[in-house]
Amino acid sequence: MPVLYKLNPEDPMDPQVAIIGGAGTVSLKLLEKRIQGRIQDLYTSSQSAHDEQDWEIIQYRTKIHLLNDLDTVVEAYKELEQLRQKGGPQSRGIKK
Repeated sequence: MPVLYKLNPEDPMDPQVAIIGGAGTVSLKLLEKRIQGRIQDLYTSSQSAHDEQDWEIIQYRTKIHLLNDLDTVVEAYKELEQLRQKGGPQSRGIKK
């Protein structure tokens, strides 16, 4: 399922992407920052996890949010690479 939703003519490496699973659209760079924040939150949560329930919450947040966002970013970069290889006006500014 394609995730590139709308290309950004000012910054071809920051298109709007449709998050896998139908959670809306967001710019690629913003999604990357959100992933960084989620990783930091998981690290902080893991520092205070003391029992099974704490770790189950961390596991749930990782599976549902972080991995889904990561899958979307990876797919977006694959699709950008395909556009770059295809050539034409839409490929301008897309980096290897």
